[in-house]
Amino acid sequence: MKLLLTLRWAVLCVSAALFAACGGSDGDTNIGTSSSSSSLSGTVATGAPMKSAEVTIKDRNGKSTTAKTGDAGKYTADITGMTPPLIAKAVGKVKGADKTYYALLQSLASSGVLNISPVTDAMAQTQPDGKKPNQLFDSPTNMQQMTEVDFEKLVKAQQQLAKALKNFYAAMGVDTSFDVTSSPFDADHEGMDALLDCLEYDDSTKKLSVKSSCNNGAEQDAFDPGSFDPNADLDGLTELPAPPAGLQDFISESVKAVDTLMAALNLATNGEGGGIAVSTAFNAALASDYLEDDGDTNTSRSGFISDWVDSYNNGLRLEIVLNYVAGFVNDETAADDDTLDMCATAIRTENGGTPGFSPMGISFKKQSGAWKIATPSASVQAASACGKGFDIDE
Repeated sequence: MKLLLTLRWAVLCVSAALFAACGGSDGDTNIGTSSSSSSLSGTVATGAPMKSAEVTIKDRNGKSTTAKTGDAGKYTADITGMTPPLIAKAVGKVKGADKTYYALLQSLASSGVLNISPVTDAMAQTQPDGKKPNQLFDSPTNMQQMTEVDFEKLVKAQQQLAKALKNFYAAMGVDTSFDVTSSPFDADHEGMDALLDCLEYDDSTKKLSVKSSCNNGAEQDAFDPGSFDPNADLDGLTELPAPPAGLQDFISESVKAVDTLMAALNLATNGEGGGIAVSTAFNAALASDYLEDDGDTNTSRSGFISDWVDSYNNGLRLEIVLNYVAGFVNDETAADDDTLDMCATAIRTENGGTPGFSPMGISFKKQSGAWKIATPSASVQAASACGKGFDIDE
């Protein structure tokens, strides 16, 4: 029953990590072209959408406008009367922690798009002291220096990042002409966003690195603003090795599997519909041959659902206090397209008590073309397995 209870309070967070790619290494990257647009929109993401984030945009004269992102990480802001260059700041939560990211835009792009992500933040960190994004944004005096920002550095930084990740671009089907700042994209774990899932951002050093789960088991630096040389020869820069075959499909399928679990958990714990809703939720989510092995006894599919209904009717409720990372099992490969193991963190709070946390694993299998929960997976019970994969949601 231990793992049965653990599964009940599992919260898988599929996220983010951190990429909204950049310009091509074979040609110029457009920071933005002139436009008479009176509105600006974009995606705020760290891989998954940064939901309910506060977006503030300032122009060269310090004039500002604000907006808030929706569930998809999208925002639209009224920029009537604003004069570029512009600087944008997004403040929100990522896995329960407060995060702030910046983006710089030289002119109003014809696309009317200004994205904000850890990657745009890393690009902005290439500016010298006194023109770092937080300094420009927070000081009225420094805002006057917006016209002195070296946007050519941003272009070259994007080109160098694209060079390093050339094999990842190809694997995800992403064109190297994509602009980190002003090319539209969706935080949907496809294409460009799948690259987001594979990048890690260090808030202290501002370095971008490829996660070990996306790089054949070894984390590797992708871009470091501190050692960035705008005059470096692109042809002489190192390209990171190609990612595992089928990585794009694996990320996409993992998201679908987690959606199955989250739909069941949300329906079964939100207090709506009573025991009937609980039963309906798990009947839809569990594989027809679901079996849970807690080390002592095996709990059948019908037994699992019955225990859930009993617990619900006896007043047990779930309070989601934190979302956590879900990830690949280290030996999982994209070729295993009918089974999928993932790591989660179980979080339970009963009657306002202290939350309890424990690592766990869940196995999924495809039945009739849809992912179903098969059984907890012993292969990912160790705490060290959690957090080693890509993030799927915040």
